[in-house]
Amino acid sequence: MKITIVVDNEAENNLKKEWGFACLVENNEKVLFDTGASKEVLAYNAEKLGVKPESISKLVISHDHWDHTGGLGWALQNRKLKVYILEAFSPQLKQKLSGFEVIEVRELTEISKGIYSSGPIESADKYKLYEQALLLKTANGIVVVTGCAHPGLERIIEKAKQLGKVRAVIGGFHGFDKLEALCGIELIVPCHCTVRKKELAKAFPDKTLICKAGLTLEF
Repeated sequence: MKITIVVDNEAENNLKKEWGFACLVENNEKVLFDTGASKEVLAYNAEKLGVKPESISKLVISHDHWDHTGGLGWALQNRKLKVYILEAFSPQLKQKLSGFEVIEVRELTEISKGIYSSGPIESADKYKLYEQALLLKTANGIVVVTGCAHPGLERIIEKAKQLGKVRAVIGGFHGFDKLEALCGIELIVPCHCTVRKKELAKAFPDKTLICKAGLTLEF
């Protein structure tokens, strides 16, 4: 299974950066997870990485914030795209998806071979934000991919354990500070909105990778 960071706050030399997140997961088909903050940056980076909208079978949106849905127009050039969202997403976002095959994920669900949605996980704060993560089932364990992890990375990891031992965590970790939840995890790739990148690198120096658009990982 292959993961490519397409949009992030940082980027490799020939790609553009922006405050947003998108990544591509490839197994027996291509699944796009989030779309960054703008159509322009997603389109530019995707072209540089050799990815066309029509090559993507499915789109999973972690949550409906602008920095994860801003590039939606690029992905929706593929009229055959299947889009996986949550029931709690805004009417405005759902309207943009009118005419597409839209699946509202309500529980832990396999959306492609070895690729699962965590289903809706609710944040513990007063805002009651719902988010879904990708859980990738590999031969050596579960890889967790998060958009912003607003509900708490530790809670997403616990959900992922329903599928097996968690091997890696990749994506935006937001204000996550319960570092003990990462003990025993082999690979940590904090991206996008992660507040404590330096703290994570210091605590887990041999396990933490710098996240940038263009980074490719294979499991």
